[in-house]
Amino acid sequence: MDIIKDFLTGYSIEIETVSTIIITIATVVLACLTAIYVRHTKYMADEMKLVREPAVYLDFEVPSYFIKLIIGNSGYTPALNISFKIINDLKWITFGDDVVGFSNIPIIKKGISYLAPNRTLKFFSGNLSGSTDDDKNNELRLTMNFENEDGKKFIKEVFIDLSIYRTVLFETFKDSQELIQKKNN
Repeated sequence: MDIIKDFLTGYSIEIETVSTIIITIATVVLACLTAIYVRHTKYMADEMKLVREPAVYLDFEVPSYFIKLIIGNSGYTPALNISFKIINDLKWITFGDDVVGFSNIPIIKKGISYLAPNRTLKFFSGNLSGSTDDDKNNELRLTMNFENEDGKKFIKEVFIDLSIYRTVLFETFKDSQELIQKKNN
């Protein structure tokens, strides 16, 4: 016991210095690890904010020669004040005998004030009978403007070539409708 007591007494300054160095190194390492943890936590929080934003989309179904316009929000928060600006119109879209164009579809003109999360709206949008073989006449380009509940604004550009629907089998949409019905039952 005396040997240990003599050792500690004789080398007390050296022991204090070494322990201070070890504690300092451990503190620096812990501070670096904490900084990395904070950075990753911020990244995860930013990603969670993105996931919680509205995700508005526009698509078409053509289960026969009739065109269904689909506007949906696959996000986890509502989309507000959805408006549409047509860049390249489909002027051949008809309602009955009237040629009206896509920009004259009532929901496109009026917009949507509120679209709930995970909601899909479908609208009759005319028929394919007026479409032509000219691919330029079948290209719809538009921008969708909408905002979230906090007032943050989003702009989404949409390009859809309706000429692809001329060759899609009508059963494609029948199968998707059957799946939706099974899911809802």
